[in-house]
Amino acid sequence: MSLTLIVVVLAICLALMIRAAKVRQVSLLKDLESRLVKLETQVKELPQKTKESIDGVMAYGWFDEGWPGPVKGDELTPFENPDLGSSADEYTAQIHIAEYNAMNSPRDRIKFIKRLCEAKRTAFAPGLEWSSLDARLLDIVYSDESPFVRAWAAAHLASSGAQKKDYEAALQSDPSPIVRAALRSNPNHNQLPWQYGGTVVPEDVNSCFCQLSQLERLGLMRNPELSEKFVLMLLRDSSESLGLSQKEHVEVLTAAAQNPELILSSRNTGRDSWIGRHGDCFGATHEFAEMWDVCLERWMDSDVSRVAYLFFELVQTTPKKKLEVYNALLGGQHEKASVMRSAVINSCDPQLDSAILRAAWSDPDQWCRKYAAARVGKFSKLVGVEEATP
Repeated sequence: MSLTLIVVVLAICLALMIRAAKVRQVSLLKDLESRLVKLETQVKELPQKTKESIDGVMAYGWFDEGWPGPVKGDELTPFENPDLGSSADEYTAQIHIAEYNAMNSPRDRIKFIKRLCEAKRTAFAPGLEWSSLDARLLDIVYSDESPFVRAWAAAHLASSGAQKKDYEAALQSDPSPIVRAALRSNPNHNQLPWQYGGTVVPEDVNSCFCQLSQLERLGLMRNPELSEKFVLMLLRDSSESLGLSQKEHVEVLTAAAQNPELILSSRNTGRDSWIGRHGDCFGATHEFAEMWDVCLERWMDSDVSRVAYLFFELVQTTPKKKLEVYNALLGGQHEKASVMRSAVINSCDPQLDSAILRAAWSDPDQWCRKYAAARVGKFSKLVGVEEATP
């Protein structure tokens, strides 16, 4: 190859490299410009968003739109402005009542109370919470003409205890069934059928549960403090002893299985030992493993199988218990066995439950194998299976 040809080739390569560098540079500049424009837009919108967030909440006369402009000059250590929403005097109470009464939409009235609650929670004065809302405003909220508003208040506001007035008696006799049911979903309700944070379930809980309407029972299953012991009792007891039809029993249990706090609790404490808030170490919560046992024993028939499916898929337990249940379903002849195995597989984590996923990799049902592949994903080496789809 001649020297001239080599020079030409090098020149071409250099030109291509320069062109590629310019293309990358232009692309980078465009990306930076785009981000700068986006940032400028967000900065411009910030005052408006701040105004919207406090509009209708800060009952502070001239200063309803927030704190005035910044101080002229530099401050070596800038002062924090007082939170205007912390004011709790008669002017504030009356303007809040007037604004609430001026709202035609039930949804707007709920949003207004939510914003008031948030303002109270973030106020600078220590101890100020939504419970410090003016009692006259609470009277109006709890007697609102809309069942939707009253149900929201029954589910979210403290209706007794620290309040100056106890609203629970009125809520329990509210003419709207959904309001009475919503009260059962409130963790502050003083007649929940479990005690001491759900660690104790009284012996007479069945009779209390029987007295509730089905709508109230379903509201209770949505309570964020729903007790694992109470759910286990509902799984174990017969429909007759609970005063339920089979259909009602299934509805209650499927609602319980989908309770977000119950699911999170099983993920945090049901799979392995865990550390409590004071540094104490506890073993895996055994109630979750027992739920799986009861589901396998009692809730597999076709007309009630949705209960077992949801508990297997959503409620976590130890890898040992999962493998035990999976093998029992694999060896059984139940018509819903493959469907239940798919629920067990869908509950598996590639790291914690690798033994189950390895077993499911060769499951006789093709859908179970597909679910196993989906759960393994890119962690085939971690699980110890071939990368190819089973």
